[in-house]
Amino acid sequence: MTSTYKFNVVMTCSGCSGAIDRVLKKTEGVSSYDISLEKQEVLVHASSISYDDVLAKIKKTGKEVKSGEVHRLESASSAHGAAFVRPRLEPHMCSRAMHR
Repeated sequence: MTSTYKFNVVMTCSGCSGAIDRVLKKTEGVSSYDISLEKQEVLVHASSISYDDVLAKIKKTGKEVKSGEVHRLESASSAHGAAFVRPRLEPHMCSRAMHR
């Protein structure tokens, strides 16, 4: 089963997005990902890792994850998937933003 996870993450600088990039790059089960500093969005395509595990990896960077969505597809050719919206999560501050 293929899943796509979309997270709204507070990122104030390239260091913030870089921290998420470094974590996701090393995460087994993540097929690909896109990080948009401009949109404050992280889109993760995963084959064998859960939403909660990806969320934990992102939160480990100290970034605030405001919300998230899960889109599950039964197969790569499936055109329909189920979407679930997660509520606002606890805030975290970027250490670089605190020193500005």
